[in-house]
Amino acid sequence: FLLMSAFSLSANAFIRNVPSQYPTIQSAINASLNGDTVLVQPNTYLENINFRGKKIVLTSRYYQSNDYSFIQTTIINGSSPVYPDSASCVIINNHEDSTTVLQGFTITGGGGTIWADEHGAGLYREGGGVLVAYSNPVIQHNIITGNNCIPPGGSVNSTGGGGLRIGDCFCRLYNNLISNNTARYGAGVVLNYAGGEYKNNVICKNSGSVDYGAGTSIWVNSNYSRPRTIENNTIVSNTAISGTPGILGFSGTQGIIRNNIIWNN
Repeated sequence: FLLMSAFSLSANAFIRNVPSQYPTIQSAINASLNGDTVLVQPNTYLENINFRGKKIVLTSRYYQSNDYSFIQTTIINGSSPVYPDSASCVIINNHEDSTTVLQGFTITGGGGTIWADEHGAGLYREGGGVLVAYSNPVIQHNIITGNNCIPPGGSVNSTGGGGLRIGDCFCRLYNNLISNNTARYGAGVVLNYAGGEYKNNVICKNSGSVDYGAGTSIWVNSNYSRPRTIENNTIVSNTAISGTPGILGFSGTQGIIRNNIIWNN
């Protein structure tokens, strides 16, 4: 229903097809105007994409039939970045709003982006699969798996958000499978100064976290002007080298956590 409401934003909106009209997802995004939809056919796309402030729907054919196989076979693989320091599979960081939708993909192979913390904590490599900042997108019905934030080195303090790093925003994360990602904290999800709704996700088998109390499945830091709700998720079989393998609220962080299955972490 979120996707269909996005379609109705403008009578002048276009559906831009990949690859029949545009050879890459990024080229279709670049050509899009607010309210457009980028519709991607099943294939593996070796890309590291950036929404570049476009308030658009990026989707596989999953929206047409709710056929889960379209999620499994429409793959954004970020393992060959042009710039190794910008190796997130998907970046949404330019004030995109809630009409921005990322839906229906397998997102894998990302190595994260070196990112100056907005609150002065230094440099981090974050967001292996998806990096969100200063934006309020809807991210739903994706498989976010096999993203590995590279171990820190040089001036990088640590690595976080192997699956997703979400910061300084109000994000809606619905019905995703977030599995088998690694990072030194928040291997599944990092919420840094982020409100939002995080509902009906499966967060499982993420690993490798050791820093900042770990928080392998969900690492939450600091409060936001709007609340965060973590509800109706299944959070199972995540492991930490040390610290908390489940949900960690760092440094007095608050949130609503209800009706989740949290087991075998």
